[in-house]
Amino acid sequence: MKKFHFRLEKYHNFKEQEEKAARLELFRARRAYQEEVDKLAALQRKTNELISQNKKLLTGTIQLELLSSCLGCLEVQKNLEEEQTAAVQEKEEKMKREQQVYLEVRKASKLLERLHHRQWNDFYQEYLKEEQKVLDEIGLIIHSRE
Repeated sequence: MKKFHFRLEKYHNFKEQEEKAARLELFRARRAYQEEVDKLAALQRKTNELISQNKKLLTGTIQLELLSSCLGCLEVQKNLEEEQTAAVQEKEEKMKREQQVYLEVRKASKLLERLHHRQWNDFYQEYLKEEQKVLDEIGLIIHSRE
């Protein structure tokens, strides 16, 4: 009996490698996105600290220089926060693109996997039929000798 040969084996292997690469890129994009989100959260915490510091300055005796420098810091902090929000959105879009690429590659890989499985099952059923035919012939030969 001949051994099983899947005609698209090289293409199937290529698609599996492509899927692994796409999965890795998606992982990297998710990690970069999470790093940007963490940076944004740190900036927001710092902004909240500056706001609470500003409120403390307003409750006691007003020190104009300190208050103006605090407001300047707060303005800079808000600008940094806006820039970081834009960076987070950019990383999120990249992550979504990578996810879409991964899903498309995964779909093609799964299709080839199902085709491989179906052809293997057909091959195996044919093998079982031939094996049964040989066993029947052996049984017939043994029965005819008796």
